[in-house]
Amino acid sequence: MMDYTTTTEEGYSLLSFRIRPARAKKRAVKTGREKQLRKLDRESTELWRQQRDLGFVALDPPLMRGWKRTFVLREDVAWSRYADFYRQVLEKINTVQTHHDRKFLVKKRMKGRKKQVPRKQHLRTFSAMAFKRMELTGWELRKFHTVEHWNGHTKRFETEYVFSDAWCFQLRPNMIHRVRRESVLLEQRMKEIDNYLDGYALRGTLSRLRGRSYTWRHHTKRDVPRLRRTPVQWRELEEGDT
Repeated sequence: MMDYTTTTEEGYSLLSFRIRPARAKKRAVKTGREKQLRKLDRESTELWRQQRDLGFVALDPPLMRGWKRTFVLREDVAWSRYADFYRQVLEKINTVQTHHDRKFLVKKRMKGRKKQVPRKQHLRTFSAMAFKRMELTGWELRKFHTVEHWNGHTKRFETEYVFSDAWCFQLRPNMIHRVRRESVLLEQRMKEIDNYLDGYALRGTLSRLRGRSYTWRHHTKRDVPRLRRTPVQWRELEEGDT
């Protein structure tokens, strides 16, 4: 008669093989793919930062390439004793818009017809978490107030910090005489990552990993011909780690 019971030493030897159940194997595969998605997200962010840090190059010949509109101090504020204070604040909350026309008009449907209306531009606002990370002085903190608004995407009220003395600034358009430097290799790699995420509908999964809400109908699979020829494989990413 055979004895199917195992001793303590045999039990430890079986554990040394690290035999995992099927559920643990599926979890390991899912965790590995999520790690690779996070790696792609970090790589895309780093490529964007490198592209931005390439700087600008002057147009040759110096032709006008459009218009850029930013906020500047009003003349009465610029000559006041608080000019330096508002100038430092403006560097942190200023926004930039570009347009091909000096008037900055956009088409908007009004009463069944499309009309050109002035394009709106506002100063930068901050969420509660972003406002805590801002390096503001005591006097600058007093110039911000909170505004609650309904976010239709998250379906809840959110609080924003808005600069109180917005009347101190005015918009001024300037001609564009320079363009950003471009790198073909950086743009090619960024496009490859975007095609992979859009082609396999991974934007929603990546948004969930970031802790943000999303709607699946906005993240459907797309037909990307280039993606079928040169896909981003998990094997290539694993080889890059070694």
